[in-house]
Order: sequence, then structure tokens, then C-alpha cells
Amino acid sequence: MRSTWARLLQVAILLLVAGSAQAATFACSLGTVPNYTQIYSDVSNSSTALSVTVSCTKSGGGGGLTFDYTVIPNNGLNPSGAQNRATGAAGNINYDLYTDSSCTIPWSGAGTFSFAGGKGGATISQTLNYFGCVPAAQPGFPSAGSSTDLVSMTLAIVTTGAITVTGTNPQSFNVTINVNPRCTFSTPPGTVNFGTYTAFQGSANLANTTFSTTCTNLTPYTLSLDANSGAVSGLNYSLLLNTTSSGGVHPFGPVPGTGSAQTYYINGTMPANQAGTCAGASCAGTNVHTLTVTY
Repeated sequence: MRSTWARLLQVAILLLVAGSAQAATFACSLGTVPNYTQIYSDVSNSSTALSVTVSCTKSGGGGGLTFDYTVIPNNGLNPSGAQNRATGAAGNINYDLYTDSSCTIPWSGAGTFSFAGGKGGATISQTLNYFGCVPAAQPGFPSAGSSTDLVSMTLAIVTTGAITVTGTNPQSFNVTINVNPRCTFSTPPGTVNFGTYTAFQGSANLANTTFSTTCTNLTPYTLSLDANSGAVSGLNYSLLLNTTSSGGVHPFGPVPGTGSAQTYYINGTMPANQAGTCAGASCAGTNVHTLTVTY
């Protein structure tokens, strides 16, 4: 009688083990999230293509399963409301993650896995593409330097079932936005036109033209001409740089950029009591000068 019960108990245990082997489980993980580094431009939006991979593995046998997931980034450590911001030497710089390189549609990842029934061991991976983006013309005019942030990205399973998330979740990634020093002539200089000069006239001819420079905030720069004096048709003249329409110095600076256009003058003086040299009763002449911004 004892041997009969032992056999029955053995059969029951084997059936129980065989039945548990049919259950399917799924383990999903978030791949390494890349760091995001961008160079800021004050002219156009700057973007970089990025991607992250989600992988799920089926274990055990049993039926298949279709389930949904999301991958959601947070707003980092320095948000202004829902706006991501990097902070540091370059100032507060807005940035975010988008579905397109034009930076028009905010990004949050989502997808669906579909596993067939039967034997376990199958792994499915999906790659989610997105763009890091820094808009141009930021408020506050960023300074030359770097600003940083730290963002977390979280994988979540939407569908209920025997699904677990493994590995590091959420994952953090670094954001670095670099602002390079930059200067441009936002408005180029025109002509310093001395007009009509009569030989040995008793007063000087004065003339000027304006121009504008735009330099990265707090970037020091200097303005200079290739020569601040010259002669045309035998008439000597001088050129000086200033923020007003008379007088000035050469070279001018250094002065700090503000991130917006700064206006200057090239002031010319053609002294009195000059004879000039003309082949006839009158003549005209021009000289070309080069204006340089050094930063």
C-alpha cells in the first residue's frame, strides 16, 4: 500500500511541474540612452539625431502576447515649467527632445511588441528615433561657454500581464550645450562720402557712415580699419571709430558683446587748406578700406 501512494504522489508532482512550465513571462529593458551634446546657434535651430533601443525577451512556453510600452523623458534638473533648460557658464538655454529635426513636435517614445505562442527564448528589439533640439535666438542672449543638464528616461509597460522591466530604469543621460564665441557684421558699413572739396577751402569736410556688429554675449571684441588715414586726389583724410557721429579712436575696443546688434560710426575728417591734385578743373577719387572685428 505504501508503494502505491508513493507512485501517485510522484505522478502528481511531475504533472504540477509540467503544468508550470507552460506559463510564459516577458522581460523588457531599456538600452543605453545616449548623451546629448549640441552647439548653440543664434541664426537657426540646432538639432542632433538620437535613438534608444527597447528589447523584450519571452521565457517559457505557452501562448503569445501583444503589449504596449512607453519611453518618457522627464524635464531634467533645471526646468522652467515644462521647458527643459541647461544651466551653467553659457546661461539658461532652452532645449528639448522632438520627433523631427525641425523641432516642431515634442517627442515621447511608444511602441508595441507582439510575441507568438510556443517555445520561449525569443527576443524582439525596437529602436526609437528622436532629435535633441536647441532653438535659435534664445532669450537672455547666451554667453560663450557651456551649460548642462541631467535628464531621466523611463520605460513603462502599458499592458497588464506577466511582464517585468529589468536593468536600469529609469536611465539618466547628460545634456551639454556649448556656445562658441561669434561676431558678425549685422549691418555692413556704407560709404564715407566727403562730398565736394574746394582747393584751399577754409574748413574741413566731415563725413561718416554707420555699421552694426552682433557678438555673443560678454565676448570681448575689437574693431579696426586696415588704415585710419589716406589720400584721395591729393587730399589727405583720417578715419576714426566711435559710438557717436563725431570723433573717436582707432582701434576701438575691446568691448563686450551683448548678443544683440551694437551700432558704431566711421567718422571721417578731410582737413582744410589742401590744394589737391587734379588733371583738370575737377576730379573724383575713391579709396577702399577694410573693417575687421577681432574676438
